[in-house]
Amino acid sequence: MLQETSVKVGRNDPCPCGSGKKYKACCLAKQETVQTADYMWQKMRMTEGELIERLLDYAGESYGADVLFEAWNDFTCWTDDEIDESELERDPDFGSIFVPWFLFNWIPDNTDLAPDDDFLPEEPIAITYLKEHPQRLDAFQKQFIEAACSRPYSFFVITDVVPGQSLTLKDIFLSQEYLVKERTASEAKNKGGVLFTRVLSMDGTSIMLGCASVIMPPAYHSRFIEMRENCKKEFPQITPDTLHSIAVDLRLIYLDLKDSKNEQQMPRLHNTDGELFVLMKLYYDLRCTPLEAFNKLKKLSLFRNEEELLADADYTKEGALKRVTIDWMKKGNKINKAWDNTILGNITIDGNCMTIEVNSENRAQKIRQQIETLLKEKAVYKTSVLQSVEQAAEEIEERKDTPEALFKRQEQEKFSQLPEVQAALRNTMEKHWESWFDQKIPALGNKTPRQAAKTELGREQLEALFLLYESYAGRESDALQPDIQRLRATLGLAKKS
Repeated sequence: MLQETSVKVGRNDPCPCGSGKKYKACCLAKQETVQTADYMWQKMRMTEGELIERLLDYAGESYGADVLFEAWNDFTCWTDDEIDESELERDPDFGSIFVPWFLFNWIPDNTDLAPDDDFLPEEPIAITYLKEHPQRLDAFQKQFIEAACSRPYSFFVITDVVPGQSLTLKDIFLSQEYLVKERTASEAKNKGGVLFTRVLSMDGTSIMLGCASVIMPPAYHSRFIEMRENCKKEFPQITPDTLHSIAVDLRLIYLDLKDSKNEQQMPRLHNTDGELFVLMKLYYDLRCTPLEAFNKLKKLSLFRNEEELLADADYTKEGALKRVTIDWMKKGNKINKAWDNTILGNITIDGNCMTIEVNSENRAQKIRQQIETLLKEKAVYKTSVLQSVEQAAEEIEERKDTPEALFKRQEQEKFSQLPEVQAALRNTMEKHWESWFDQKIPALGNKTPRQAAKTELGREQLEALFLLYESYAGRESDALQPDIQRLRATLGLAKKS
């Protein structure tokens, strides 16, 4: 059995990695940097834990038993109902962000004190403790307190993730980037998400000191860029002091987003023509045969011939047309320039009844005009039924596990995997992304990507958009995913490593 032998590499020897550099200037230097960073991270986390425990005890003794509730009301901007201590500690934000904020940021308000009440120092609790008991703190602990109290909370986008190890965070308001060693939030799925937190840096090492419990999805990134630009109208230069001065506003924004996430509010949707998404169903009585109605209306399906439309039709025992569906179509698409056509709705003729389904009020008005022109008195309008997106979602949820729905889903999956279908899908998406460069996009301030790439703000908005696109990976077919590096190259943007 062979024994392993370890050969000690001298500092001035060639590096074993084969780089051609001396060991001290290559891998040894990297190892020492990592060891130093690990040591500093551990020291900062240990100091954080020791100080929080000590400062909580000090606050309870010096500020009174009700100090936590008073501070919590300030933190939540008095938006919460009265709660007891057990309820307070169950809130996911209590330990994650409130306690660090309470000790290093909260400033008591003496405005409404009665003459006999005790006056509380109008400065952070940690600063008061530092002044009263400097002998109980070592030099690093003092430095930690001063640094923590000086750093404001802000909104940070997660620009990169090393799963289980670290996050790269960019302060959206201050445009500063940090590498943060963090396990709990360092999951690949969180890339592009937005955190409300504070980053504390000491001797080249950064940690999050107080982080909100809710990670906002990538779609919020562009909203915060817009907020920052609006903020610049009042503060031409945004600094840490600026964020301290608007701390209540930033916290309110987070609390509103946290509440809306908990309520799972349905976003406002639009169809492919940019119209507000409203599901409508129109009902008609027919005073003609299904075949007569079909012959008058088939021209509305621009890209399907009569044979294709009748392929799935139903007939009576006598061979007469009974039921058929016609896709109402138009050429091109207002938003997606690469599309050859747009399906505006579906017309179903069934015996002496006809129903039409559309997804906007504007389309409902247009199809009514078309029916009046093409069928005249042979179609009698009865009523329209408006259905909310929530109701439609509930109906889909109820139907999705039925045998018919399961069979249809399996058939659709088989169909979508056919090579010719995948090729057609890729071709359609290639056309879409080719036209994307010249489409006006709301997240870019209604500029096209080519226009946005010409300004610093536009490039930042494009990066936010790319992070959003990356967050869709794994949720959709590969054929639907954009080649982000290709988009960057076409726009002349630097490649992200």
